[in-house]
Amino acid sequence: EIQAVGFKIFYHHPVYDHSGKVWNYLLNCEGLHVVHLRRENLLRALVSMKIAEKTDVWKIMKDKNEPVDKKIELGIQECLDSFRQTRQWENDANRKFANNPLMELSYEELTSDFQTQLQRIQEFLGVEPIDMRPLSVKQNPEMLQELIVNYEDLKNYFVGSEWEMFFEEG
Repeated sequence: EIQAVGFKIFYHHPVYDHSGKVWNYLLNCEGLHVVHLRRENLLRALVSMKIAEKTDVWKIMKDKNEPVDKKIELGIQECLDSFRQTRQWENDANRKFANNPLMELSYEELTSDFQTQLQRIQEFLGVEPIDMRPLSVKQNPEMLQELIVNYEDLKNYFVGSEWEMFFEEG
């Protein structure tokens, strides 16, 4: 009955094993289909990670919602390093898996139209479509200026840069 098996792995995983064995295994796994899920807004990804590190809340299920202090401060260099590193990881992943069936999908596409994107994923994987619903919810739906205490300073710094678009919400 099982038509496909999958899992989520972040670019920097596994955290405690730097041998590369997991990535080597995946790169040599015959028939591997890759759904490359990425964030369009890398600032949101950084904010999400920083809030999770601060609160130690890594996912929120639909039936649980405990209030936490989410406000964070980010440094300019921290943002630059994160944006550049993530872009490098994205490009490396696409290059490494170029010989595999590869579907690119953004988190924003997935969360804005879950059912359509889920259907696309199931078609890509060649499995019989089934209806599914997410069990978790967005952890940080607030506007970025509500989450980042020095938002205006960062926004002003990145005006005119290739990263400016991450500050355009609304």
